[in-house]
Amino acid sequence: MLSVVAYIDDADVVVYTIDAQRLRMMLGKRIRLRLTPEIRFYYDNTLVEGMRMSNLVSEVVNEDKRKQQDSGREEDQAGEE
Repeated sequence: MLSVVAYIDDADVVVYTIDAQRLRMMLGKRIRLRLTPEIRFYYDNTLVEGMRMSNLVSEVVNEDKRKQQDSGREEDQAGEE
């Protein structure tokens, strides 16, 4: 059994469920093949992993900016005394 989740917008989620054998049969008829190869589906976490990496980079950049600002303020205060 194959389930595909489609996010239309924040409120609407559509789930399509189809038997893998039925999908294979439909593809075979559609592309007019006498023998249709076996179809295998695997979960691809590339998008999730990419978002995780992007968040990590953003955190490091923000932390670096914060440290730069903090060190700049300390230098300004030391120069005033």
